[in-house]
Amino acid sequence: MGVAVIPSAALDRSRLLARHRWHPLWIAVAAAVLSLPLSVNAAERAKELLAKTLALAANANAGGQAFARNCAGCHGDKAWGVGDASIPALAGQRERYLLTQLIDFAELNRDAVEMHRASAALGIAPEQQWRNIAAYLARLPMNPRPQKGDGKSLDNGSGIYRDSCASCHREDGMGDDSVAAPALAGQHYSYVLMQIRGMASGHRFTNVDFDLALMLDNMSAADMAAVADYISRLSAMPTAAQLLP
Repeated sequence: MGVAVIPSAALDRSRLLARHRWHPLWIAVAAAVLSLPLSVNAAERAKELLAKTLALAANANAGGQAFARNCAGCHGDKAWGVGDASIPALAGQRERYLLTQLIDFAELNRDAVEMHRASAALGIAPEQQWRNIAAYLARLPMNPRPQKGDGKSLDNGSGIYRDSCASCHREDGMGDDSVAAPALAGQHYSYVLMQIRGMASGHRFTNVDFDLALMLDNMSAADMAAVADYISRLSAMPTAAQLLP
C-alpha cells in the first residue's frame, strides 16, 4: 500500500529477484526497486514533516474536536475502531507512531481511500492538527474489549509473539518508539491479521522493515491467525511512555 521504502537498498537486487522470481513478495520488491528514487524523496519529505510537526506544541482538547469532526465517524467516539469492519482502534496508540501514520496517509504513502479523504478535510498545512489529534488519541484509554479470534491456537500464537514480535513491540504489546514499533495491545484481531497479510504479501512496505516483511511472508496462514489472535488479547493499559514530552 503506497510508495514503497526498502530499508535494505544495498541488497544484491538482481540475485534476490532471480532467486524468488515469481514470489508475490519479491514481485512487490521489484516494483519498489523501480520506484526507489521517488521512494527516497517521499521518505525524506515524511521525515521533514514529522520534525516540523513535533516542534509544535500539542493541544489535546483541540485534537479531540478535530477527531470528532473528521475521524469518529469511522473509528468511533472512543476511537476503539470496529473489529468486524477491520477499522483499527486508535485509542492509547503511541503518539509518535500516530503522527507518522497521519503523515503517511496525507502524503499518499499509505493506501486507504477513507483516510485520504479525512486527511484532505484537514485542509492546507495540517501539521498542527496532526499534532493535536495524535496527542488526543494517545491519551485515551485503550479498547478493553477488542475483537478476538477463535482462541484455538493461543499457545502457538504466544510462542510466535515472544520469539518474533516482543523484542520490538514488547511483551505487553505497548510498542517502542526507539524502533518505531506501534502498540498492538487493544487492537482488533481482524485488523491485525489484515496488516500481517498485507506486509507479508508486499502490499505495505512504507515504514516496514524488510526483514519483518520477509519473516511474516514465511509464516503459514494458521500461524498468522494464531499470532493475531494472541495480540488481540494483550490488554496492557496506556502509560506515560507512549506520550511525547
